[in-house]
Amino acid sequence: MKRKKGFWRALIEVIWVYKSLLGFGLVFTLLGGGLIESGIMDYDGSDLKGLLVGLIFGALLLLPGGGALVMIILTVLDEKEEAVDGEEVELVTEEHALTKPLTQFREILNRFFENSRIVQNEEIQGFVTQLYFQILNLQKKRLLKKGITLTLKTKQKMHGGYHSNIPIIRERSYDDGKYRIGLVREQISGEKTFWRNGKKLWHKKTEQLADYTLLTAFQQGQDKVVCPSCGNTTTRENLLDGCDFCRTKFTVEDLGERIQNFSFGTDYQVQYAKYRQIRNTVLKWGTMLGGIPGAIYITVIGIKAYFETWQTGEAVGPFVAMLGLLIAAAFFAILSAVVVSAVLWFGLLPAMQLLAGISYINKKKLQESKDQEENNQAVEQAVKKYDPRFSLQGFWGNIHNKLAAIHFAENEKEINAFADCDLSAYLPWYQNVIDLEIDSLRLDQYFVQNQLQYAEVTAVLKLLNSDGKKIKDRKEKIKLYLAKSALCKTQSITGPEVIRCQGCGSSILLLEGKHCHYCGSQIPLFEHDWVITGYQNQ
Repeated sequence: MKRKKGFWRALIEVIWVYKSLLGFGLVFTLLGGGLIESGIMDYDGSDLKGLLVGLIFGALLLLPGGGALVMIILTVLDEKEEAVDGEEVELVTEEHALTKPLTQFREILNRFFENSRIVQNEEIQGFVTQLYFQILNLQKKRLLKKGITLTLKTKQKMHGGYHSNIPIIRERSYDDGKYRIGLVREQISGEKTFWRNGKKLWHKKTEQLADYTLLTAFQQGQDKVVCPSCGNTTTRENLLDGCDFCRTKFTVEDLGERIQNFSFGTDYQVQYAKYRQIRNTVLKWGTMLGGIPGAIYITVIGIKAYFETWQTGEAVGPFVAMLGLLIAAAFFAILSAVVVSAVLWFGLLPAMQLLAGISYINKKKLQESKDQEENNQAVEQAVKKYDPRFSLQGFWGNIHNKLAAIHFAENEKEINAFADCDLSAYLPWYQNVIDLEIDSLRLDQYFVQNQLQYAEVTAVLKLLNSDGKKIKDRKEKIKLYLAKSALCKTQSITGPEVIRCQGCGSSILLLEGKHCHYCGSQIPLFEHDWVITGYQNQ
């Protein structure tokens, strides 16, 4: 990441960062100078003790105050070595190893949706799991059915400013028994634009996170890998020819790193960083628009009054005068800055955020986000007592894929692919949905009973609907009831080659129904993944 910074910007940043130290230095310097000045001016040759007290205490105040000012000056000079006046320099931070592949994936995803045709061997198939590609294809077919194409432009962006302590990419990984799972969060900004015949229908900016779930065949030692279908440990070459136990054949790409899920989201850390950045920006603008003019106004009046008293011979010493002027100017500057900041915070700021495409952030929303994350973390720890491999972020990716498949489904088989209940009644309700984002997810409950694991999830979705003419946004709240076998602790479903018919051994395509096309056997979904047992549109 690169950042350009000029000298004057660096100077302002130094003053802003060290404003407390600067205030301390000025006040103590002027107090010390005032005491020394008063001691000398009031000395009439008889009160030597008073003179010494003034000089000693003045020096004690002057030394730390002067030291603080010297530190500010040295810091500014140090900044000058990095950014010469009138020039720009680049500050380069080390790039994360995932930056390039993730950027490449997003660019390919954009090309996939921009293309107004369905083609064989899509480029994106080399980056995602087969199941995720099928879900992406469902959305693309829905868009093309409406005569719409999507442009998705994204780039990395550090939220909360360059002083944020949140890494631009956060990554953690674990094995689920069959795959190496990588959970990645990347700070990004982007724009979604929907088009029809070259005409812009809808445009929205995004300032949030990108969540990825990465899968790689789990390797044991240098030559052994775990079969993603049955868990057998064998060589990579054997899996390419067919697993010795389950006979599933894989391609080289199947055993490489694939993206299982990609979605936009946010979390409390990023929201708070953005809130803090906005708050600091408002304070800076309040200081610039209110505090600085107020301080200048009082300073001009004070200097004028000082010279008037100096002409009459009634003026105090310059250090004492400057101290009084500093206190008065600081008081009036703070008062002016508070007034202007309040006007910006409660008046212009919400409108500015909305115009910029950023959700309005306030303390109430921050607290709600924090409470929800704490609840999710508490439930996650409870789940891990039974399933140590459980990951909430991976679980959310799973839920996102299922909800996307439901909303973009075109027939009963597709909408019921991951459900043990009939969701066919929702087909007409979702036929105009062209885009889906998760606004919030909450894991309300988890328990194990009668050899099954149960989970209850509340999801709030941001949907885009197209009625053929216009695109409108709406929110939807859903209550999901899920279950899976108590013996199933694997988090990933990678594609049709992983699910095999127990009757005849054929590969099963989940989105084409829950029965084998060859022998008619029913697929035991509960043994493989979370299954939707209840679905309430609230």
